[in-house]
Amino acid sequence: MRMKKIIFIKTIFFFIVSTLVFSGEKIIKLENFYSIPKILVKDDYLYVWSSYLTSIFTIYSIREAKLLRSPLKIGEGPGEIKIPGESIERVLIQKNKLYIYTNKKMMAFSLDGEFLSEKRFPFIIRKAIKCGDRFIGITYVSGENGSLFNSLNVYDLNFKLLKSIYKQRRYNPLRYIEFMRSELYFICFRQYVYVADNNKELSIIEFKLDGCGKRKFRIKYNKYPITKKDKKDLINYYLGEKKLYKPVFHKYFPPFKDIFFFNKKIFILLYKSQKHGKNEFIIFDVKNKKIKRVFLPYCINYTFYSNKYYCVKLNKRDEFFVKWGKIYY
Repeated sequence: MRMKKIIFIKTIFFFIVSTLVFSGEKIIKLENFYSIPKILVKDDYLYVWSSYLTSIFTIYSIREAKLLRSPLKIGEGPGEIKIPGESIERVLIQKNKLYIYTNKKMMAFSLDGEFLSEKRFPFIIRKAIKCGDRFIGITYVSGENGSLFNSLNVYDLNFKLLKSIYKQRRYNPLRYIEFMRSELYFICFRQYVYVADNNKELSIIEFKLDGCGKRKFRIKYNKYPITKKDKKDLINYYLGEKKLYKPVFHKYFPPFKDIFFFNKKIFILLYKSQKHGKNEFIIFDVKNKKIKRVFLPYCINYTFYSNKYYCVKLNKRDEFFVKWGKIYY
C-alpha cells in the first residue's frame, strides 16, 4: 500500500513538472513561406515577412495561433508592392503604427494592417527609416581605386541631405567578393541614432539626431579567427569552380551576426558563439548603458517583446514555425 502511494506521488510530481516545463512552449506554423522569414511582435500581433523572390507580409494572432490577414497587395498603387523590382527591407513599429520599408518607399499601417499612407524614396537612398521629423538612410559613395563606402546620412522629410554622420568601407563588388559582407545596422530612439558596424570592433555608436556629437560604447567579446578550412569552405560555397572574383578575407569573423532593436535595448547576436545548442546574446541597455549576456535556444531569426523572445525554426519537413519563451536576465 505504501509503495503504491509513493508511485502515485511520483507520478503526480512528474506530471506537474512536465506541465510547467512544456505548457509555456507554443508554436505558430507559418503558411506559404519558402524562404527564411523575419518576424516582429506587438501585443497579440505577430508580423511575418520575407523579401526573397516574392515579398510576402502576413499578420498572425499569437493568442489564437492563426493567420489574420495579408495587408500587402501586389501592384503599383498606394499600399501595394511591385513584384518583381520591390522588396521589403525593414519593418518597424513606432508610436503604435506599423511601418513597412521597401527599397522604394515607406508605407504606414495601423497595427491590425489597415493602410494609412505612404512616402516614396529617391532611388539613391537605401534602408531609409523615419526618425522624428527626419529620415536616416544609406547611400553609396565612391572612393579611390574603385572602393565603395556606405554613407549613413540624415535627411529632412523631403529627403534634402542635412548631414553625413558615418562611413563604412566596402569592397568593389565588381572585382572582389567579401565573404563576411560589411553591413551597417542602425535604429532611431527618441532624438538619437544608434549605429553598429560589423566591419569593426563591437561598438554601439550614439549620434544625436542633428548629427552633432557622438558617443562610442565598446563591448568586449570573444574573437573567432577564420581558419584555412573556413576559407576553403567559403570559397566552395560562394564560388565553386567559378573564380571570377578575388576573395577577400578578414582575420576574424565579424564581431556579431545580427542585431535586434527592441524598446530601450539592443540585442546583439554574437558570431559562432554557442553553448549547448544555444546562441549567445549581448543586451545593451540604451537608457543606462549597462551590458548583460544571455543564452537563448538556437533559431534562425529572433525578435523580442515584453520579457519574451520569439524566433523562427525549420522542421524536418522544411516548414517554418515560430516559437517563443521567457527571457531571464
